[in-house]
Amino acid sequence: MNVMNTKKPAHSDKIRIGSRSSPLAKVQVKEVLALLSALNISFGHEHVLYTSQGDRDKVTSLTTNPADNFFTDALDQALLSHEIDAAVHSAKDLPKNIPAGLKIFALTAVLDETDAFVGKSSLSALPSGAKVGTSSLLRQKSILELNPDVSLVDVRGTIEERLKLVEDGVCDGVVVAAAALKRLGLEEKITEILPWEAAPLQGQLAVLGREGDKDIEKLFQPIDARRKYGRVVLVGAGPGDPDLITVKGIKALKNADCVFYDYLVHSDLLEYAARAEKIYVGKRKGGHTLAQSELSRMLKEKAVAGKNVVRLKGGDPLIFGRGADEISYLRSYHIAVDIVPGVSSAIGIPSGRGIPLTARGISSSVAFLSGHGEIEKEHDDRPLEIPKADTLIFLMGLTKLSVIVRGLREAGWKRETPVMVISQGTFLTEKDVSGTLDTIEDLVRTEDLQQPALIVVVGL
Repeated sequence: MNVMNTKKPAHSDKIRIGSRSSPLAKVQVKEVLALLSALNISFGHEHVLYTSQGDRDKVTSLTTNPADNFFTDALDQALLSHEIDAAVHSAKDLPKNIPAGLKIFALTAVLDETDAFVGKSSLSALPSGAKVGTSSLLRQKSILELNPDVSLVDVRGTIEERLKLVEDGVCDGVVVAAAALKRLGLEEKITEILPWEAAPLQGQLAVLGREGDKDIEKLFQPIDARRKYGRVVLVGAGPGDPDLITVKGIKALKNADCVFYDYLVHSDLLEYAARAEKIYVGKRKGGHTLAQSELSRMLKEKAVAGKNVVRLKGGDPLIFGRGADEISYLRSYHIAVDIVPGVSSAIGIPSGRGIPLTARGISSSVAFLSGHGEIEKEHDDRPLEIPKADTLIFLMGLTKLSVIVRGLREAGWKRETPVMVISQGTFLTEKDVSGTLDTIEDLVRTEDLQQPALIVVVGL
């Protein structure tokens, strides 16, 4: 495919591609052109070099959260002023919010998303007090988790300048992107590949252009890895009864290539996803199948592989789950995420039993609370913060019932306040206990209620 007839600015017969002036940035432009050439796409071009604020200022620490466009400002302005037609960046340097008027034309496939250590020995083997250079807060945290005895050194500059710090003995090692070393032909410098997940988009290149420049955008679209990505749909499965899932949720399951489901999901719902791979990621107190970070990474990998992924969650995906964390994580990798609301147990269980959460003359407000609040430790008995509302619904609170009762009393709720604990609501095994703040703990112990359980408190 030859695209020399593509429309270009009247004063130029070449596509003007901008980048920073470092050796790595120059190689990255060549990589983008090589990817296009491999698809038989060629065009005349001019490579224009720029110096960003981050290139000029090598003193400001990146740990101080400098401007979002610290490494892209000059190129953004060059695009907006029509000095260039496209800009090539390390994708991880992109600001969270792309400037108005600009658009990502392409995001290349990952070359290598790992962090590499270049040093005198492996990072874990460095002695106490050894100096390790990095400019990233994320890397600093990961380094100290792997070897808490090293001393961190805040370093800035090009890859070559960072490696020289090791050669000159200023640092005993530095942590850099493995992809950067590979692109510069410095792979032999790698002492080890580090075990943690690196920053989002590491190892990928981004091509930015102006919104509305359709002809220029079409040039780069064929190397946009996002075109082959699947989507992730967070689906609310409802409170337990499989009949309470939404029609839209069923459609998502039927279209799924892969379903990640938890222990609150009724097994009958998986029958809608007959052709899909099913992965159990059950989370319940004291028995997590996967860490949240690992689950998020698996969702990403399936989507990047082109799979339509359903994350099937009990209740509603955005009420006291990790739905917000998963959305943020996936979108940081430019993976499309859709949300299918579900019937929350906070609403579905009381309503199914005919218990009004609001009623004229009795309750005009309702609050939903996690039974744990910010408390995650089994033996942490700090009282929960109780909001002002007529009706309170506590989810996942059975093991913290005594803490909840104490918190309510300290917040001024009367000892005779009605309390109901509903175990396994909407399931055939549903069971409940009714009492007051004074009696509910003893009643629950006697009945030996099982999780999951909902606690309903109605003020007098």
